[in-house]
Amino acid sequence: DLSDYSSLVGNPNFDAASVQYDTVSAGSLAAAVRTMTRAAGRKWLIDMDENGHYLTGVSSANAEQMRREALYDILLTNGGVEWYMGAHPRPLGGDLDMEDFRTREEMWRYSAIAREFIAAHFDVTNANPGDHLVTSGAAGYGGAEVLITAGQTMAIYLPDATQNLIVDLSSLNGECRVRWFDPRTGDQVEGEGTVVGGSTVQLPIVPSDRNLDWLVLIELR
Repeated sequence: DLSDYSSLVGNPNFDAASVQYDTVSAGSLAAAVRTMTRAAGRKWLIDMDENGHYLTGVSSANAEQMRREALYDILLTNGGVEWYMGAHPRPLGGDLDMEDFRTREEMWRYSAIAREFIAAHFDVTNANPGDHLVTSGAAGYGGAEVLITAGQTMAIYLPDATQNLIVDLSSLNGECRVRWFDPRTGDQVEGEGTVVGGSTVQLPIVPSDRNLDWLVLIELR
């Protein structure tokens, strides 16, 4: 429920929000706050906080779920993530008493890969979410997420690649380079290809394991 923000958006005394949320609504809530504040003429920094159940948060066992359900949903919506560690007793530890940050090393690694990928390919001040440009794709974990710099670059995160990938490339009018990346490692998957933009196209799924999540980068040559 974002009604509490209605009296705050546009107010010059407020520049940011830290939103507690259910991870299944990560991308949609970040987009809603972003749209609300933009419409009010004063865009906020948006951080999504308290990820997952309040007792669990990010544990030593759910980094893959958080990557597929929240991390890219938020970052590709121009939001930020505040990872929450739950209420676990030591030695794992929770938000109030965690002593060893290495217990969440997997999540830190996935987060670094995602951040470095975006920083390498986008000027985020000119990039915008574009989920509506993918008309078919992964349905699980909130569906495909898209970040685009019109006329230049598009990134698509697929939480699974089991369905056909149909993309509106109207704003990338010309020959485009298509590359696939592994969000677990940050490495490029073999099989770089090309596609002609300017219309809606179906992209071939390059990775062999379609049940996993993947990143697609499409760049105008």
